[in-house]
Amino acid sequence: MYWEGIPVAGFSAGALICPEHCIIPPVDTPKKQHLFLNGLGLISNCAISVHFAKWNEKENLIAAMKKTGASIGYGIHDHAGIYFNNERPGFTEGSIFKKE
Repeated sequence: MYWEGIPVAGFSAGALICPEHCIIPPVDTPKKQHLFLNGLGLISNCAISVHFAKWNEKENLIAAMKKTGASIGYGIHDHAGIYFNNERPGFTEGSIFKKE
């Protein structure tokens, strides 16, 4: 349905599964280590980190970008969001960290 133009929304875990790589941060895993899983592939060449400021995720996002080969990373703060159109960010709400 996404490829037919139906909008998709994801918050927290829902945002993490949208890219090719679903990157679970150490703070959210039992062993306190990054967990890299297959994502839905709705966005390519991108790493996403949620609860960015709350969980102090900058170093983890940069490490995840290196591991996955993503050329861009987004740190999404609580009460913020990114709207993508054809895999490109259309606009944002709230505070977003962007690393290229």
